[in-house]
Amino acid sequence: PATRVTGFIDARTGEVLKTVSEERQADLTIGLGVGAHGGLFKLPTTLANGVYWLADYQASRPVDQITRDYSTYNGSSDAVASDADNVWDHDGALVSVHAYAGWVYDYFYAVLGRAGYDGANQKDIIAHVHYPTSGIAVYSAGEMYFDTPAAAALDLVGHEYAHGVVASSSTLMYYCDADAQPGALDEAFADIIGTAVEFYWQDPGSGYDMADWLLGEDIDPPYAGNLYYGAPEYLRNLADPNATFFVYEGVSYPYPCH
Repeated sequence: PATRVTGFIDARTGEVLKTVSEERQADLTIGLGVGAHGGLFKLPTTLANGVYWLADYQASRPVDQITRDYSTYNGSSDAVASDADNVWDHDGALVSVHAYAGWVYDYFYAVLGRAGYDGANQKDIIAHVHYPTSGIAVYSAGEMYFDTPAAAALDLVGHEYAHGVVASSSTLMYYCDADAQPGALDEAFADIIGTAVEFYWQDPGSGYDMADWLLGEDIDPPYAGNLYYGAPEYLRNLADPNATFFVYEGVSYPYPCH
């Protein structure tokens, strides 16, 4: 690409005395972040133009990983999260998602031998945080979206990442009726991966940042009552899948039903 330069020219002779490139190099840096539950994380970040960005452009992993702050959405796009000193202590949701997305990539590579969504590191890992959705977390058009509470849950990040793997590996379709098996299979695969990731990175137990058979139990703050899935303070229970449900056209289905 073309490089912008500033030149110093002798006013009498027109001779170019000196040129200075205005190109700013982007360098991988390691930031320190405070997550949604107060834990500390090392974060791959990028220093460019004097600002630290919550992005890793194939420096620590062979795939671009970018975390965007949806609260900056201007009608057409949202900005990559940024920080002045690389100490990310002002937004735990951004920190958790960026760290967890890297952990999920590492799980797939180290345990399952898969390089990125498509197995070939050809798809960027892009997450949007503070997304104003009642759906908690969404995988859409190759990118992940998390509302603020959902960003705290490692298994949900693993779940949405797994949707990207399924989308790259199959043609399962989403729809919701009594025969909605393809979408249910997609959701089940994502539930299993999300839980497996949690047990790989966290110790078994109960409470925040512990591995168990519940999905989304680390959402912080928990959603009130039975707002979404018929059970308080978690989304699904892999030890008892019928513990949660989804109502569609007046009929209750074991969630998910897509």
